[in-house]
Amino acid sequence: MSTSTAPNQFTKTLVIKTKANTLPKAVSLMLTFKKIPGLLNEQQSVCWKVVKFPAAQEMSVAVTYKSQLCFVHPQISSGNIISASTTKNINVGEQTNLVVDKDSGVSLFTDPTPGRTGENEIIRCENKTGGIRDLSIGIRDTPDADPGIALYFPGVGADSSVAARFTPVLLGFVTSNYVESEIIRGEIESGEVLHQNLASLADKTVWYLEWNGTTGQYSLVKAS
Repeated sequence: MSTSTAPNQFTKTLVIKTKANTLPKAVSLMLTFKKIPGLLNEQQSVCWKVVKFPAAQEMSVAVTYKSQLCFVHPQISSGNIISASTTKNINVGEQTNLVVDKDSGVSLFTDPTPGRTGENEIIRCENKTGGIRDLSIGIRDTPDADPGIALYFPGVGADSSVAARFTPVLLGFVTSNYVESEIIRGEIESGEVLHQNLASLADKTVWYLEWNGTTGQYSLVKAS
């Protein structure tokens, strides 16, 4: 595992609150990241966090994002849930290869090296295993923690790459249909309550989850 730290790494904390007697029923707030526009690879969003709020209660939950990215060779359980088989921290402007270890026969990432010319804002992973492999971009909150999964790239061909300019645009939906690390297949049925580039926020912000009794719609409102 690479433990290098990018000099421009940042941490953002969103404190999400509910006021007493605001929510008519218990709800779950599902957080995921926006897909990378213009990417040639097939990609799927993944449920990053699920935050549960009880009905009619005052509550506060802190959600923290740290900009330490990593590449993940994921394991898929029941066709949905991702767990990390092997990971490697990666900083913007770096690249790594997924290779097969000669001794163990398992897939491993090489240590990151400087990226290609003109890819100062790109992270790149090339599949050098000789076969088709799944890859993911992960987010590591602490050095020893398993990464949360941001995006999933199924079926990356041999000698093909995932080269991504990852912008942490966080999306939020009030839905109980997902669990953390679940691949999101198809359209999310509930309306979007959050669409926020985390890089543009202050280090700590406060948000209120609200329900409109007239429209029956939920909203996530940033405190002024």
